[in-house]
Amino acid sequence: MLTRFFRSSGVKESDTGLAPPHLWDVMGDKQRMSEEQPLQVARCTKIIQSADDPEKAKYVINVKQIAKFVVNLGERVSPTDIEEGMRVG
Repeated sequence: MLTRFFRSSGVKESDTGLAPPHLWDVMGDKQRMSEEQPLQVARCTKIIQSADDPEKAKYVINVKQIAKFVVNLGERVSPTDIEEGMRVG
């Protein structure tokens, strides 16, 4: 999977998914990590659409070697951001 990151001279692709070190915000990342709860990484295995309201879909996630859960979206996530098979946190 290629990850794209933007800079003033255009778009550059990376096989590693990491931006070059000069674009890192280490202090900002440390601050964010101290303020937020750590996330478990899971895979969205199925999206269950609601018949009456597409905004009320449920998502089946699989946390590897732990369990499967049926969840709603978080406050800061749009339904268009999630697809079946993608990793979620």
